[in-house]
Amino acid sequence: MEDKSKQPASFSEAWSDLKASPKGLFIIFFLKFLESYSYFCIIYTLIIFLSEEFKYSDEQAGWSYGLFGMCTSLYGFIFGGFLIDNLGVKVSLSLGCSILLAGRCLLVVCSEHYQILLILYTILPIGTCLGIPVMQIAIRRFTTDKSRSLAYSIFYAMMNVSAIFSASAIDFFRKYVTDSTVTVMNYKFELSAYRALFLSGACTTLLSLLTSLIFIKNNLENENPPERDEEQQSLISDSEANGLVVPKKKIVGPVAIIKEVTSQKSFWKFVCMILLLMGVRIVYRHLDATFPKYMIREFGKNVMYGSIIAINPFLIVILIPIFAPLSYQFSAYAQITFGAFITSLSPFFLLLGPQIWSCVMFVVVLSIGEALWSPRLYEYTIFITEKGREGIYMALASSPMFIATLVTGATSGIFLEKFCPETGERESWKMWLLIGIITITSPILLFFLKNKIEVTTEELHKERTEKKKKEELKKKLETDSNLLQIDRQAEISFSK
Repeated sequence: MEDKSKQPASFSEAWSDLKASPKGLFIIFFLKFLESYSYFCIIYTLIIFLSEEFKYSDEQAGWSYGLFGMCTSLYGFIFGGFLIDNLGVKVSLSLGCSILLAGRCLLVVCSEHYQILLILYTILPIGTCLGIPVMQIAIRRFTTDKSRSLAYSIFYAMMNVSAIFSASAIDFFRKYVTDSTVTVMNYKFELSAYRALFLSGACTTLLSLLTSLIFIKNNLENENPPERDEEQQSLISDSEANGLVVPKKKIVGPVAIIKEVTSQKSFWKFVCMILLLMGVRIVYRHLDATFPKYMIREFGKNVMYGSIIAINPFLIVILIPIFAPLSYQFSAYAQITFGAFITSLSPFFLLLGPQIWSCVMFVVVLSIGEALWSPRLYEYTIFITEKGREGIYMALASSPMFIATLVTGATSGIFLEKFCPETGERESWKMWLLIGIITITSPILLFFLKNKIEVTTEELHKERTEKKKKEELKKKLETDSNLLQIDRQAEISFSK
């Protein structure tokens, strides 16, 4: 007989459960809005900023953009997962915001090549890898099974509301801010439209830091979340369940964490899925790295490319609530695959030539697919992770975006110089054809490999049950060994 308690909650049940969530959940939504504004202000303009103010070629700017993403992913693996799992949400968030604030302020005033490289390859990536995964972890701890899918949809919508503001701010600053010399503590620097934009991002980062320090508690478990769901309840130790004192959490080293996580079959299936998603991730990075220069070169310097990009987050905000009920009808894997397929069709509209309507359709179709698959990836990631190991999984889940940034950066400059140069004959449609072919490989592979890489509820439950039995057996053997040593010591003492 089917267990009714394991059936997906209806949308109305999820909404009711969400409203009963602790206030910390809504603080996380607010922090996501603030951090996303700062992030998009940089990512939408970085390549043009490097070309205009540091005189980088298309290829040099592309590589710099790509290496920035790669460093964020790399630091996420080296530091992010380990630090987040051991430091906790409040400390990780506060530390990440502090580092990002320093990096974004320096980005406003930097003037030398070594300074911009230091900021892009160390300060900003380290701050980013501490901030983004932590918020996703906090949502898991603030929600139950009933409301988690809806919470991740809202979380994703908040990011896109922020992206609307940042994309619109690009056109605003480019139109109304003129270059001027600013002096701060006897240090002079040129404040361009892009630097003023970065300064606005630094201000929101400061607000994020203050919010983290004041409103986020040291221990999220003290927030009294809604009634624990089955998965959370299973994670309570026997000692805690019996009212005994639970020892303080032991600090686990990165090697031990990686060894534990990589021993699980579900982890490697998840890795395969994440790698397959890199193809569809690439088109989003071309929206940042290639599309702005493409529009400027095909339509002129005064084109309001920020307004075209803003269509993407605007549609996401509208479509996510519309698509949210689908999460209670279809599995996460199926919806991710279908959404990725829709997204992969978007570059092919730009094969029709440099027309404003084709640019709009590119962004519209990309956005429809994104609204379908991206929120479900958040949910799917959290579904697979074990409590206390969220950091390493969140770092892994974020990695396709940043690895795709490296691939995009490397190809963007080459594509622009070859097919869409600043001067000379252009064949931009060839560039978008290649991007479309790369992108569409993701949903095709996800569809045909479904039976091999999808992690089901039954499989995950079986894996965790077996792991728990092994841990209990190991603990019993250790206890028996300790008792045996005590008996031997007692016999030796008695014989003396």
